[in-house]
Amino acid sequence: MENENSEKGFLNHLKPEDYSTFAEVDFLLKSGKHIQKIENNHFFDFIQAYEPDLKEFYKNIYRVRLESRISQIDNETYYFLDIEKDENNIGFAKTKNRKRFENKYALLGILLLYLYRVEQIFSPEIKKEELIETLKNDDRYKNKVYLLFGKTTKQESTAISENTIDSWVENALSEFEELGLVNISKDRSAFQILPAIDRLAVMYQNEIQNIDRLVAELQPENETDI
Repeated sequence: MENENSEKGFLNHLKPEDYSTFAEVDFLLKSGKHIQKIENNHFFDFIQAYEPDLKEFYKNIYRVRLESRISQIDNETYYFLDIEKDENNIGFAKTKNRKRFENKYALLGILLLYLYRVEQIFSPEIKKEELIETLKNDDRYKNKVYLLFGKTTKQESTAISENTIDSWVENALSEFEELGLVNISKDRSAFQILPAIDRLAVMYQNEIQNIDRLVAELQPENETDI
């Protein structure tokens, strides 16, 4: 009964023209999407207008938190649904529409943020080919990339082909876009880092800042069963 009252109370506050917007926002949030002004201006404004009601709605109906955070990347605000103990979904709510966030994609996020924030070799707008070229051929990073990718996917680093790296980057960026972490250009030749990639920056800050130690821990003499 409490949940019914909470739901009806929130819906009663909506203006008639906002019902369809709420339906879209609700679907996106439950799917794991991060909503930010730079990408979803209309949806962002809707959440801001109804933020207190929406927070109560998700807390009472779904037992999840609607969170707003200020990105360390560019000081912009973004929204998402959070569950504390869902490690396989980096805090994303468990619903049938929610995507699993695979370790190999988290790895690309770590490497991307390492190159962007620590090494500072990229701007927020990155050509996909330049990223792939750096990962595959730059002597400063190539060995780290192949070792980490091999460990994450349980392959020998020497057996990983260049096409495998190409597919990994393409698939990971597609996952990032669905979650609202990057925005890929229409011709898929470039992408823009969005404020919400801050979630990965916060979750993996130790790995990003200590990539060499992470690599060292995965050297054969230091390997353990995982």
